[in-house]
Amino acid sequence: MKFENQDNFKVAARLLVVLALAVGFSDRLPAEGAIAPGVADVDPPVARTAAPIPVDKIGAVAQKQYAGDGLVVAATHDGAELRCIFQRINARATAEGLWVTSTVDSITGESFRVMARMLGRSNGEILASSGTVEVADKLVRLIRPGLVEEYSVSMDGVQQDFIIAERPAGEGQLRVELAVEGAKVEQLGEGALLALTDGGRKIAFNRLNVVDAAGKKLAARIEVTSGTRMALLVADDEATYPVRIDPTFSDVNWISMGGPLGADDKVYAAVVDDSGNLYIGGIFRVAGVVLADHVAKWDGHAWSALGSGVNGPVLALAVSGSNIYAGGQFITTAGGNSVTNVAKWNGSAWSALGSGV
Repeated sequence: MKFENQDNFKVAARLLVVLALAVGFSDRLPAEGAIAPGVADVDPPVARTAAPIPVDKIGAVAQKQYAGDGLVVAATHDGAELRCIFQRINARATAEGLWVTSTVDSITGESFRVMARMLGRSNGEILASSGTVEVADKLVRLIRPGLVEEYSVSMDGVQQDFIIAERPAGEGQLRVELAVEGAKVEQLGEGALLALTDGGRKIAFNRLNVVDAAGKKLAARIEVTSGTRMALLVADDEATYPVRIDPTFSDVNWISMGGPLGADDKVYAAVVDDSGNLYIGGIFRVAGVVLADHVAKWDGHAWSALGSGVNGPVLALAVSGSNIYAGGQFITTAGGNSVTNVAKWNGSAWSALGSGV
């Protein structure tokens, strides 16, 4: 590679440093975390995706454990409560299924439910109207003969997975028919759109991912059959059972985080810790209504600064336990400490990583 001048060489060297940080820290990121650019003029750094969950182990933990208020799974006297502040969605799991509630301020908060009613082929068997609820490892299960539903939360929203232990008899595609209460169903591309009857908020039921016990991804789609019915269709000819069907409830529209101001300039990196807190880095100086030099934290309710921040652009973020690592072009200070392009936030103070880079 040839550089026409020294300045071009310095810019290229700094970009290589940022990419090296992203690669070096990627194995420490949580499954939901990803170092992601916010604008098109920055080369995409390395992102980490969640490892596949073995579906042959019904009792396996399907989501990370969360301790913060942003993502919650908690046992109740009759089942469990699930909460995803990031998508403004709460849910209540009972023996009669999963009742989901929108928590957007302008909506009254009436619940809706998507319940599996029939399982099989073209002519399936009617499922029992209720089952047994179990709560373990931040995962909720509704167990009925022939079908287990698993409920969990992530940054994407509330997940309702359907696990079929044994291959249904007959020919044709595997078919799971779902009944919807409290919302009107519409087709939305390869998924479905639920328009809530309590105020018009629209919830997406999509991101359909289906895998078998061997980890093979199966072709699948969501078919809306009426205003209150839809079906999950899976090509399972060569599938090894059990099969896991994994759609997600999430918001169709963007939701403001911290009011109309948001961040006052570009965001280049984002990462989520084990408690569900979101950290962003970039060239902004304000997040919401808080002064935050180039790095800030969103806890599901409000923005906050990480001390006095850093004195230059943050281009990469990573998390390990309770520590947040930032890399970028801050060559003087982080929180008043002398650093060179990389620093660590331990929850209360910034510190250097050796002599930096």
